[in-house]
Amino acid sequence: MKEGTPTATIDLPTTPEPILGQTLGTIDKILKTANSDSRNGKASGRKFKIERASFATSENRLVGLRQYLAEQEGEGYWDFLELRPGFYIIITDARYRRDTMLDLPGEPMLKVRVVLSGEIRFPDLQQNVRTGDACVQSIGSDEPASYTIPKSDTPLQMVAVLPP
Repeated sequence: MKEGTPTATIDLPTTPEPILGQTLGTIDKILKTANSDSRNGKASGRKFKIERASFATSENRLVGLRQYLAEQEGEGYWDFLELRPGFYIIITDARYRRDTMLDLPGEPMLKVRVVLSGEIRFPDLQQNVRTGDACVQSIGSDEPASYTIPKSDTPLQMVAVLPP
């Protein structure tokens, strides 16, 4: 980072509530509640450094949430960040102990994923997305979707973008 670049640091709270596989409306409510608690001193997450001061303003506040995997599932986390209303970034760094299927609700969304390490499988599409791959998924309002994260010694490190 260049000297003099404006930065902001926020607490990224954690949640015991399951957010994977929830609708965007439910995730949004959990994000807002958790980040409200964070501003009131109840956050238990990590510091998250942002290089754009505009995210720290009251009109344009970055909100985020971390969900750790349950011990029986594996180790690691999923970070959910809302950069702007309806514009989400999801950062995954997780290693699963067994093949795990994640179900996405049937609601209109476009999701762009970049797999930095590991693999995800789309059984309905007979497609695997591996290290270095990217994929675009369009989900309709009445088309629930799912994908599998296979058990692996390699963690799944992935970035997903859900534009408004």
